Amino acid sequence: MAEIIKYQKDGGYLIPKAAFARLVMKICREQALGGNVIRWQRSALEALQVAAEDYLVIVMNSKILRDPELKISC
Repeated sequence: MAEIIKYQKDGGYLIPKAAFARLVMKICREQALGGNVIRWQRSALEALQVAAEDYLVIVMNSKILRDPELKISC
C-alpha cells in the first residue's frame, strides 16, 4: 500500500519511458502493413503511456477489490 501511495504522490510514470517506447515500436513493426514505417511524436507516446498506465491501475484496483486474497495489508 505504501508503494501505491508513493507512486500516486510522485506523479511520474510507472513504466520507464524508454521501455514503453520500445514496446510500442516493436508492436508497430510487427503490425505494419506493406512495410510501412509508423513514426510517433513524443507527445503521442506520452499520451498513450498515460492512458495505458491509467487503464492498468483501474484493472489492478478492480481485481484487488474483487478478490480478498489479493488485498494488500498495511
